[in-house]
Amino acid sequence: HAEEHCTRDHLRNRPAEAEWNAISRLGTNFPGSRINVCHVTTTKGLDLARGFGFTTEVTLHHMLFDVDRNTDAFYKVNPPIRNKADREGLMSRFLKGDITMVGTDHAPHTLEEKMQDFDAAPGGMPGVETTVPIMMGMVRDGLLPMSTLVGMAAESPGSCFGMRKGAIKPGFDADFTIFDLRKSRNVDVRSLHSRCGHSPYGGMSAVYPDTVILRGEVQVEDGEFCGESIGADICG
Repeated sequence: HAEEHCTRDHLRNRPAEAEWNAISRLGTNFPGSRINVCHVTTTKGLDLARGFGFTTEVTLHHMLFDVDRNTDAFYKVNPPIRNKADREGLMSRFLKGDITMVGTDHAPHTLEEKMQDFDAAPGGMPGVETTVPIMMGMVRDGLLPMSTLVGMAAESPGSCFGMRKGAIKPGFDADFTIFDLRKSRNVDVRSLHSRCGHSPYGGMSAVYPDTVILRGEVQVEDGEFCGESIGADICG
């Protein structure tokens, strides 16, 4: 509960031991249960979760940002970004495919909210529109196998949560995203669709989809929205 002025202070108040203890309590109190641990931030946390038979999820911001380089409230998030060693270790495990799935933890707090004093600013950052394009940029650059990204972003989430998604076969929703890996551009915060008005990924290389099809309906064509809003609570 100590006062915070930067991401390192935020990390001090939420140390890695909190993650490890929480996962250990889950494993002790609910042995054999189907549990997915969201937003894992350390390799020890991954190993603990895997040891208990849990599935795991990581976010892009925990693999790209750390408290020594990214200090202000725009990088304040829970669980916190950690040190360089944790960030690099998590990215290494991600590239090896040792993680079940990838998520965004999208939290579109407004620019005004995030520009408050660090202690008063809310935790969280936007990421739902940029996560897959940035990772497709990693695929384009030969850093990430396409099969690993497809597994973590589509196949594993569909399987783990019992949804008819994440695979191309009869009976599954016709959800498709079509990319041209010859096309890449840097993330332009001004062109993003979130109303929050900021992004920690501005300037990063990305490959955006040319076409997006949701349950058989074209939603994005030539990189622009064109369909009607058809979102649904498929888990309800």
